[in-house]
Amino acid sequence: MPPQRSSRLRASEVAADTKRNFIPLIKNYSDFFSPYSFLYPQPILQCTIQRRKPTTRPPLFKIEVGDPVMKALAYAAMDTQQNSPESNNYPIPPLGGILSDTVVVYRGPNDRYDRLGRWFDLPVVSIPPTRRPKLKDNGLKYSFTEEREMTRDKLRGALRICLYNGYDRVVIGDFGLGNGHRNPPQELAELWRDVFLFDPDLRGQFAYVAFVFEDPQQSTIRHIVDEIAKKENGSGGKSRSGFLNSFSTDQSHADIPTDRQIFEQVFDPAVVDRILRQPDPRYGLDMITT
Repeated sequence: MPPQRSSRLRASEVAADTKRNFIPLIKNYSDFFSPYSFLYPQPILQCTIQRRKPTTRPPLFKIEVGDPVMKALAYAAMDTQQNSPESNNYPIPPLGGILSDTVVVYRGPNDRYDRLGRWFDLPVVSIPPTRRPKLKDNGLKYSFTEEREMTRDKLRGALRICLYNGYDRVVIGDFGLGNGHRNPPQELAELWRDVFLFDPDLRGQFAYVAFVFEDPQQSTIRHIVDEIAKKENGSGGKSRSGFLNSFSTDQSHADIPTDRQIFEQVFDPAVVDRILRQPDPRYGLDMITT
């Protein structure tokens, strides 16, 4: 007897059903759910921010676990384009971003793919993260200033698109993290923090920011350490890194921090307050909050 097939839908089946059935259906409701997205090839240059708030106080930072889409829907429920000059939104330019102002969610949560009894919609900004940048210091930092600054500009561009279109509450998934992209999580979290706290056009303009991790156990550092160890073992030479040796056993391997733990530390309210109170030579001496 052949094995019984699981009743759980696969992602490929959901994608095929969405393309074949749901997208044609949703076009009948275009008055309610706009079927268009808008590409900003250079959001830092295109999205001029008119500061609506005189304060420079940081937003309320939250680190949460769950499905980022469902979390964003919950936050969107709290808040009461066409005409694009681009003929095609893809591929997204390296520093560009796409605003899909009305993304309809009709299945979920997580990977169960159950049809929802009610449709929800929310705006989504899509930015291509830096993929597997060159790293130094045993995988803890970007090797090249250019890649680090490019990542910073991606974050700035995404947030400018939000403010430019009137959105000052954002839910951020594990952008640039995980095995697929492998950006150094500590430095990436600090880049997010620096942009929110010190960018002259963005600081003080967001009400809250929620970083949501669907997998609370995800550890990008673990992926990076494993890859470095694999390369060094494959070379036949003795490991040069005391950092790698310290994670050579299963017990110590488990001590490597998760991405969520790193972000919780970087955005700890006491840490944010300390950062704001100390002079930062990168941004001059006028960073006093009001």
